[in-house]
Amino acid sequence: MKYLTNLALFLFLVNSTALAQLSVSVNGNNSMQVFTINDENVDLSQSSYLNASSVLTSDINTVTGLSTLLKSDAVEIFAAANEPLFTSQISTAGGDESLKIYAALNGSFIIRENIANFLFYDSKGEIKQTISNSSQSTEGESISEFAADPAMKTKVLYNPKIVRDGEEDSRARIIESDYTTNDFFYSSDRAIRSVKVTSDGQFIGVISYGSGDDQLSLFDRFGNELNTISFDQAVMDFEISSNGRFVALRSNGRVGVYDILSGERVGSTSFRSRLQFATYVPEDHTIVAITAERSGNTLSDIEFHAINTELRSIERKEYNGRLGFHDKVPVTLQRNNANEYVLNGFNNPVELSINF
Repeated sequence: MKYLTNLALFLFLVNSTALAQLSVSVNGNNSMQVFTINDENVDLSQSSYLNASSVLTSDINTVTGLSTLLKSDAVEIFAAANEPLFTSQISTAGGDESLKIYAALNGSFIIRENIANFLFYDSKGEIKQTISNSSQSTEGESISEFAADPAMKTKVLYNPKIVRDGEEDSRARIIESDYTTNDFFYSSDRAIRSVKVTSDGQFIGVISYGSGDDQLSLFDRFGNELNTISFDQAVMDFEISSNGRFVALRSNGRVGVYDILSGERVGSTSFRSRLQFATYVPEDHTIVAITAERSGNTLSDIEFHAINTELRSIERKEYNGRLGFHDKVPVTLQRNNANEYVLNGFNNPVELSINF
């Protein structure tokens, strides 16, 4: 067996005498709120057009850099360099705190209104379909949520909480190409913390919680369940490995890597500082993680970690600078060579080189 059953890497590995080295290099000179999207520098600061007082809500597509703004009487779409592309005249109900807009690759968009109603617009601003995600529960439900990959190849509507008979239910539905919906997740005793569709649209992850451990339920893009993995801490995020075989789950202080099909744990470790990102590189048998303190969209007290699950070795490297970080721009890891990576998604790319 390539990996030892239930192999776990705990903090005692920090005291390993292995001569490992981890070097960190931050390239570029973008300001803390300028991010490179589709080879364009996009300003996501509070003073940018995305956050103008007339904007009810906004979204940015992390592939094209197209920014979509919802106002009371129009939807405006901008290129990454703040260049206006076109405006669609619409009308929205005032005082609706559930209003939210989602930007697609081609300039089409989706608007959520009235807690559970979703309006699907084409790139010309014309409504193509309306879908209600209401559960019809007389005891109430939380605001419906939407998740998709940047291309919106895989689209999911979900109800984080539905109250029935005093208990919290939850469900998730795939939106098919003809706008019909297919329920693929339902729980009568667990609420949904979040749903994430991977950037390529191939996997859907449902993170749920109840009276016991948190769970990550993984599905393919058609809603077929691949596995459900329990984790003894609140799961904040997950990352699928490049070969689609492994998943890295992280809480605020712990990461665990699992084989998706068998559910076998490949490795895990805990951290003293707050965990902001973690992923697994199967080619190098290495977990790459970042711990830091976050204030607004700035990371400080940053430390990079590399854990080799095969050699049972760990290395850390402090970074004394700060990094810009934004919820709309996901952090991704690019493998250039064995143990050589680039982390994208910060205001400047970060190069890592490891010698175990």
